[in-house]
Amino acid sequence: MVLFLLGRLRHNLALFLEDKIGAPYEQIIIITTMMSAIPFSLFNYYIKNRTMRLLYSLIVGLILHYSIYGIKSLHTIISTIVVYYFIKFFGRSLSPVYVLLGAFLQLSILNIHRMIFDFGGWAIDDVSTIYMVHVAKYSAFAFSYADGAKKIETIRSKNHKRTRIENLPSILEFSSYIFFYPTTLIGPFIEYIDYINFIDFKDCYTDLDKKKSYILIEACKRLALGIFWIVIFSLFENKFPMGAVGTPEFREKYPKWWMRFGYMYICGPMGRSKYYVAWLLTYSSLIFSGMAYGEETKKDPNNEEKMIVVKNVDKGSYGSILYNEFGLHPKEKMVQWNRSIHLWLKYNIYIRVLASEGIGHNNNVLAALATYSLSAIWHGFYPSYYISFLVVFLFEQDAIFLDQIGFYDFVNKHKFMWPICFLKTTFFYDIIGSIFFCLKVDSSIEIFKNYYGLPLTAIIGFYIVTLIGRIVFKIGHKKKEKIEPKEIEKEKTKKVE
Repeated sequence: MVLFLLGRLRHNLALFLEDKIGAPYEQIIIITTMMSAIPFSLFNYYIKNRTMRLLYSLIVGLILHYSIYGIKSLHTIISTIVVYYFIKFFGRSLSPVYVLLGAFLQLSILNIHRMIFDFGGWAIDDVSTIYMVHVAKYSAFAFSYADGAKKIETIRSKNHKRTRIENLPSILEFSSYIFFYPTTLIGPFIEYIDYINFIDFKDCYTDLDKKKSYILIEACKRLALGIFWIVIFSLFENKFPMGAVGTPEFREKYPKWWMRFGYMYICGPMGRSKYYVAWLLTYSSLIFSGMAYGEETKKDPNNEEKMIVVKNVDKGSYGSILYNEFGLHPKEKMVQWNRSIHLWLKYNIYIRVLASEGIGHNNNVLAALATYSLSAIWHGFYPSYYISFLVVFLFEQDAIFLDQIGFYDFVNKHKFMWPICFLKTTFFYDIIGSIFFCLKVDSSIEIFKNYYGLPLTAIIGFYIVTLIGRIVFKIGHKKKEKIEPKEIEKEKTKKVE
């Protein structure tokens, strides 16, 4: 009865706000549901029993999950049970690859279904949205469980050493992690080891109540920022739609080249604003719960011999909006865009391809290409996705080459270069974002027409230059990014000594 009354209240509030401010009903529903997770997060501090904490996270998560996705929640519930028992019965060695492939297969079916029956739509109950994050959680868990069977000295990545799972948890622990209520609507992705430490009050979560004031202040900051972007999105997104740049009418409305270029710098932040709203609201809920809290030991800037503990709320972070809007380095922009998913791709695809025995071993370009390809499939099958991911891959490779020849060091030392670098990086990323946003190939072609073919010509042309440059000057990737068996042997020797 209580849940029914809350549902009716949410429905009536959404209708009222839709009438008063003109925002779509579906957007209001999901935003209010995201915000409703916050009081549940605050109540979490008063639950001390381990089993109750697990059940609380699971039950609240399922309620919020069902309130958005309805009967379609069965997709994720059944998948969670299947994945758990597959890992349990088929062992550590086979699980990661098959879990990843199986989860991607189901996600692909959901994405294809959406393309057929609701092309370009984003229905509120489209379960493929949250299933994307479930794929990340399933695969990361399976890889971490596989790492748990390895000798720790043979694992090269520090993160893989930290996140390894030695013993298979119970179905309650696993499902509670998957449906943890601040992450049950659209994410963010979090590691299982961090979640279970949070449940057990271990590691940085010891005496969490004493850290509550810092946590609540940081959470309120993100919540306030989320409300700010709600206002921006409501007022300006429809006035500067990113989709407009993929139409022939765009050339008629903005006949001058400088008007079209100027529009790109305005519509970019407006297009990103809806993502900022979603990420900030879910992330603020994660911080309120205490789950996002972390600590890092660093040298005291005032005394290098002294170590200090620095607090943060980085777990599940969406990244830096400031750098997304004003950053200079293309690769760092990708790092700061949906950071939790970036970390999932980095540690479970990119680094594992580098460490593999196949053709991707120590090959940064192939590892990056594999990561971008998988990320494109993860997003869906709209044709423009693959165009945008290919272009952003080439653009990032261009930036890596510029970094290797010292271009960005030069930019950082000479402030007069900052505006030029900012305009260049922002323009190309906004172009790539508009290709992603427009979904269709013909819309992508219109974007290139509207901008005289400059983006594609410049990025591909410079990529050819970088290939020649690497061959002629024998410029390779930095050694620290490589994973060499010899280095692993050296680590073993040091430990024995």
